[in-house]
Order: sequence, then C-alpha cells, then structure tokens
Amino acid sequence: MHDIFLSYSTKDRARLQPLFHTLAQQGWSVFWDHQSIHTGENWHRKIEEAINNSRCVVVVWSKHSIQSEWVLEEASRGKSRNVLLPIRIDAIEPPFGFGMRQAGDFTGWNGKGDHPAFIELAAQIYGLLGRGSQPPPPPPKSRMGVVLAGMAAVAVGAGVYWQQNDGVGGKDSTAIARLVAPVAEPPIVSSPVATPPTPASAVVLPATPPQPPEPKTLPFEPEMVAILAGKFTMGCDGKRDDVEGGCSDDEKPAHQVTLKAFQMGKYEVTFDQWDACEKAKACPHAEDQGWGRGNRPVINVSWDDITQKYIPWLNQETGKTYRLPTEAEWEYAARGGTDTAYPWGNAIGKGNANCDNSSCGDKFEYTAPVGSFAANGYGLNDMNGNVWEWLQDSWHGDYKGAPVDGSAWESGGSASRVLRGGSWDNDAQGVRSANRGHYTPGIRSYSLGFRLASGR
Repeated sequence: MHDIFLSYSTKDRARLQPLFHTLAQQGWSVFWDHQSIHTGENWHRKIEEAINNSRCVVVVWSKHSIQSEWVLEEASRGKSRNVLLPIRIDAIEPPFGFGMRQAGDFTGWNGKGDHPAFIELAAQIYGLLGRGSQPPPPPPKSRMGVVLAGMAAVAVGAGVYWQQNDGVGGKDSTAIARLVAPVAEPPIVSSPVATPPTPASAVVLPATPPQPPEPKTLPFEPEMVAILAGKFTMGCDGKRDDVEGGCSDDEKPAHQVTLKAFQMGKYEVTFDQWDACEKAKACPHAEDQGWGRGNRPVINVSWDDITQKYIPWLNQETGKTYRLPTEAEWEYAARGGTDTAYPWGNAIGKGNANCDNSSCGDKFEYTAPVGSFAANGYGLNDMNGNVWEWLQDSWHGDYKGAPVDGSAWESGGSASRVLRGGSWDNDAQGVRSANRGHYTPGIRSYSLGFRLASGR
C-alpha cells in the first residue's frame, strides 16, 4: 500500500519530478507509474491495485491531463473513495464533475517544500493519513506569518487547524497539521488565553520537542539536490540516444543500473567556491582564461587537484563528506527522469544548453555563469554542456562488465578518468546525456570542470 497515488499526464512527467521528490522527501511512499512499475509487470493491474489501495490520490490538473481518459478515470476512483486531493499546474478549469472540489494552485510553485501551496497540500495529505505519517516541517520563521495567513490557520493547543470547504471528508471538515518549532528557536511561553472550542473531528497532536539545529552551511559550500533511489538504462539505447550524429561504441552496451539515493550538486563548482580553497592556501590557482570568475564554473583544474586538494579541504572545513559523482550517478541525474537523449527531448533545439553556437544557438562564446539555462527534471543545472565534468571512475572503452549498482568502476581500466556532459565547444552529439570522454588525471584544460556528490 502506498501513501499517495500521483495521477498525471505523461506529457507533464518532467514538470512533476520536483513534486514527486518533495512528497517523497517528507517520508511518504508515492506511487508514480514511471518509477513504481517495473519491467515485466502488467501496467493495468498495477495501476488498478495502486489506485484502489493508496491512502490518498493527488490528481494534477493541467492542459494535458484534463484531456486524458486515464487521469479522469483515476480521479474518479479517488473521488468515489473520498480520498481525492486535486491540484493544478496550469491556469485551467477542472474537468466536468470535479469543479466543486477546490484545486490547490501550483501554477507558481517554486519546487520547494516551504512554499505555501505545498505546505497546504501536505497538511491535507497528513489529515487523510493521520498519525502514521509525518507532515513536512514549517517554512523558515521569516515566512511563517505569510504561510499561516494564506492557510487561514487557527492555533489550537500545540497544533493548527483550518476549515476546508467541500474538501476531503465532506463540507466544513477539519484537517490537522502539526507545526514543528523553527530550528534553534527557544520555546515561546505565552500568557493564558481563551482556547477556541475544538471541532469534534479534530485531532490535536502533542507538542513536538525542539529539534536540534541544522548544520551550518558555509558560503563556499555547494547547493545539493536529493536524488531518490531508482533504476534506469545506462548507455546508448538506439531508440533514445542515436540522434544528432549518433552513438559511439564506448557508450555500449546499454544496461540496467539500480542506484541508491544520493545527493548531487545543483551547479558545477564555481570560481568563487574554488577561490575560497586557494585563499586558504589549500588549492592551486585556477586560470580563468580572461573569461571571468565569480559564478562561472571553475576550469583548468585536474582530477588530481580536485580529489587530492579541494575535496579534502572542503570536507575538513564543513565536517561533511563530499566526493566526485560516479559515472552511473552522473548519467542517471543528467537524464532527469526522462527517457530522451537530452533532458529536454531528442533534439538539441536552441537555447537549451551552452555548447558550440552553431549547434546550440546560445549567446555564450565560452563558459556561462552556472544556472544560465533551465534545470532538468531533477532540479540540476548545466548537466549538458558548459564544461566537461570530472567523475570518480577510471576509463573503460565500453560497458562490458560495468557495475550495475551505481558504484564507481575503478578496477581494470586505464589510468585516465571519466569526463561527462560535454562543454561550450562541443557540438550537439557531444552534449548528449550518453556521451563519454576521458583524460589523464593530471591534465588541466579550459573546458574541464566538475560538480560534487555526497551520500550512498
């Protein structure tokens, strides 16, 4: 049994990656056909079992899903079981028969768990699931008043309740959410006040003990994105990757890889971040070719510089364990949950990445500041193009005998280390998610950079 059944149009899959990840990060099990149905399983049977047994159904209305018979059928099942929670990601009206249920407005959602739209949805989910599931933590204190006002919340003892017209459980039913005290804030002792009467259906939860403070994030630390466990086909799948010049033999054979959850840097490591290490006299100087420093990706750093100088210094300064990604982690993350040659589709298009201008049509002559292009479905920027990214693996000329668990492949290869992603001076073929490269670990170049990973 899953906590949540996510009903959506497959045309919106890439847009909904952040929602799936944010729901799962709250500790809820989410049935998402893209990751919940495995090879050889019957789609119809699995979906029917999940829609009938999931504890709530979140239907995502969009310009595509309101035309989908699958989504309408799934939403009808959720409605008949009285466990339907609708949201909309486009400015559209719900289909006939669903207009009486207020849909959460996710048209302006920023993909984060502290946004008012997500807070309200999560609290309604918690109201359905009850004590067996944890609600998300509240937003930072500076935004608490705004969020509570938007939710029309009324404090009741140690919890919060609000009226939910024509929602789950019938008209004027009551949903309950527990708000965790903001991190590192002392408990507030207020003078006695009159307590509003508690609705009969309300469940008031005991106060949550103060939580330990989160580890501090230093200015030069990377922003990390949680990547959930999963499986994918790594390498050149002819139906998927043989585009824009085609696949190379070193991308074969395509093979299934199953990965544990890990974290990946949202951006490539920048000059600002590298220069902090140089200032501490722990890293060598990295030349910028006269293109600028700041938030451009650091270049002219070798695999040896990164693994022997930068990462040990960063781990010592932060008390954390950063590392280079494995090749399997990199490709899984670069694809962003899609099954296409690029995270945005099967053609390079224009303005999607920083590569050779005749191929990509971008405005940058050399490197671009990180985050200049849209993030992929996992929330990662510049995985394709900008700079080649050093990885942990040793170079092997093909995937015969490659690990299938996502670990680094460091035995039996050459002295070179793997590079992925292509760069500002590669063509469309070179920035496909399947493309591979390599260099000796001591080489420095104006097209080579890196990003960090952690976890596993």
